Amino acid sequence: MPVLFSRMREFENQRVHMVFDDDHEVVATLLSATEDIEGSHHLIYDKVEWANDPREFATAKDSSVYAEGESLVSIEAAEAVESTHA
Repeated sequence: MPVLFSRMREFENQRVHMVFDDDHEVVATLLSATEDIEGSHHLIYDKVEWANDPREFATAKDSSVYAEGESLVSIEAAEAVESTHA
């Protein structure tokens, strides 16, 4: 089940742990959660510190990344999960 848009917005400009519907996980800074005119949600994040896919970590650690908001199934402050990925 996708995360509510209002919940995504709560974490803008914060370091977060995100889980997507394809089991993709990322620890990064969520820059923006936006909604377009058709009601679709979009995420922009950067400063990727950790990803469970090494290829994403290698390509995204120094650039901004786009993700569809509807694919986000979990988001929480990264400090809450920091010890599990150390």
